[in-house]
Amino acid sequence: MLQTKILRVMVLLTSMLLLVAVCGNAAEDVQSRFGGTLHVADGADLPTLDYACTGAYVTEIIGNHVFEGLFAYNSRYEAIPQLAEYYEYSEDMKTYTIYLRKGVLFHNLKEMTAEDVKASFDRMLQVGHRRKELSDIESVEVLDSYTVQFNLSKPVTPTVFLALATVEPTVPIMPSEIVGDIPPCVLEVGGLTFEGLIGTGPYRFAEWKRAEYVKLERFEEYVPDSRYPATGMGGERIAYLDEIYFHYVPEEGARLAGLRTGEYDIAVDLPGTAIMELDRDPQVSALVIKPLWIQVTMHNCTIPPFDNVKFREALQIGIDVDEIALLSGLDPRLISVDQGMYFEDQAWHNSEGAECFNVANVERARQLIKETGYAGEPISIMTTADYPFMYRASVALHSQMVERLGLNAELLLLDWPTVVSYLAEEKWPAWNLWQVAVSVRFDPIQWMVVLMCGTSHPYCNPELDDLLREGLSAPTFEERYAVYSEVQRVLVTEEFYPLMLGHLYRLDGISDRVKGIRDWFGTLLWNVWLE
Repeated sequence: MLQTKILRVMVLLTSMLLLVAVCGNAAEDVQSRFGGTLHVADGADLPTLDYACTGAYVTEIIGNHVFEGLFAYNSRYEAIPQLAEYYEYSEDMKTYTIYLRKGVLFHNLKEMTAEDVKASFDRMLQVGHRRKELSDIESVEVLDSYTVQFNLSKPVTPTVFLALATVEPTVPIMPSEIVGDIPPCVLEVGGLTFEGLIGTGPYRFAEWKRAEYVKLERFEEYVPDSRYPATGMGGERIAYLDEIYFHYVPEEGARLAGLRTGEYDIAVDLPGTAIMELDRDPQVSALVIKPLWIQVTMHNCTIPPFDNVKFREALQIGIDVDEIALLSGLDPRLISVDQGMYFEDQAWHNSEGAECFNVANVERARQLIKETGYAGEPISIMTTADYPFMYRASVALHSQMVERLGLNAELLLLDWPTVVSYLAEEKWPAWNLWQVAVSVRFDPIQWMVVLMCGTSHPYCNPELDDLLREGLSAPTFEERYAVYSEVQRVLVTEEFYPLMLGHLYRLDGISDRVKGIRDWFGTLLWNVWLE
């Protein structure tokens, strides 16, 4: 019996020693991940770092490392708390009370409080690019240091409220004393100092050299939110890297070459033709970011010829979408020809409008153009080479408009910040079509900034506005789904706006020394380390 007890003790001690060794090694392994500088080569130049004032994807991706919101989307497109601890709502669903996490620090070491949340939302409601989506918020009140109340103009279900508070790009929570000092929405460097761009994220701004790079550095006092494992935009976000450089490298070939020589650790948005080259190089690998882009052509509906719905219909039914999509992605693995406003793996995806999409009926299109009285006036297609897939789509669209439909089309080639400024300053007469792509819509609410009257996009249909608002107040997912399916039907079969050109995924090249990278939505570099 004694020997048995001794044996049990020895086994227990051995197990404990092994556990200590394993845990010790695990801790050492995790600790070894910290450090190093990661270099990202991106082809898009920044229009601004003011995260609240633009939907520009490159600003959003960098800003996601610096700023945080009350809630964030996980990888299943569900809203989870981020800076919020939890929330409650009234029986009439017109009042939502958010209880904040305590001890969250801004990059200036001030603790986040309800005053900061109120100031940040007030600014977005007044001047932010998402103010149309948030228009049902009547006021934001501070109840105490860690409690904030949202008063709504009409009942809104919890799912919709969370979407309002979460949709990418989120409402960035910034210090109240700084938010009031930042100009309303400035797209130039002036007025946007690094001292003012302060968030609560795992990284903070360190330097911005316009048209060269943005430098981030680890926020040492950041405490990861351990309530959820890392998922989507939320959960436990760890800043392993000392520094991150986002370099502006407009040439695709230069990004790829820099990756292969070791100058860059990540090369963003490579052409589909680079897949085989990446596969042959043992030091790098291909990463397909999926889902990502919904490629669209926006019409300027305030001036001829696209103020005429017949002309918009002619363009939609006359072009060959298959050809344009393939030339954009350059590899079938990077495209999906679909008229939908949502990706196939999203719950919101529907088939409305399929019968009017990619029909390539040139004869009917030419007849509609003739009926509009078009007399050969020039049609400008605004585009940019900063996003090569957009430019390739523009070239293909231009070719088809000229050769298939007999239109006098011309390309208006601008850099990305200029394109954004044309929209912000409403320089609508300067262009007729805008070739662009919108990132994945996590919730239909995100389409409001593109489709509703009074936004920076030259399109307005009050009846569609009513339909979009109806979706906000629908009490169940099924009812919301029905409303937003109807929105898609109206756009594709009646309004012919915008011109849908399919879904695109992004090809990135990744150095094999980069670990922890994910293929979800974009360049997400928290929980990423270097070997």
